[in-house]
Amino acid sequence: GTDPVILWLTGGPRCSGFSGFAFEVGPVKYVRAPYTGVLPRLVQNPLSWTKMASIIFLDSPVCSGFSYARDPKGCDVGDYSSSLQVQRFLNKWFTHHPQYLSNPFYLGGDSYAGKVIPLIATYMSQDLPSHMQIS
Repeated sequence: GTDPVILWLTGGPRCSGFSGFAFEVGPVKYVRAPYTGVLPRLVQNPLSWTKMASIIFLDSPVCSGFSYARDPKGCDVGDYSSSLQVQRFLNKWFTHHPQYLSNPFYLGGDSYAGKVIPLIATYMSQDLPSHMQIS
């Protein structure tokens, strides 16, 4: 497709990207109801950004959400090193999904992500394939 690709990071730090998927811009949302011992219900989010873009909801830095490191030392990261991790992830992701290289690409997020997104954009722009543009 030609839809834009958005990398979505949820602030925190160390908040799971799943919260962006289920509580913010993702395709589903929880039905808010008092807890009764049953699993929560999900419904379609009529305001989902996935209607106009392909979104990668990323757990970053490593060891937040469902992400993990083989070596526990890999979890000890700061803003700069986690931004480099995201840049490496995106390089690998686009290598494995080259059909998206010509699509518009955006970095997005909320809260603390506003501190690391400029770092990610800087690192990406220094190592950018000639046919890719960051918006």
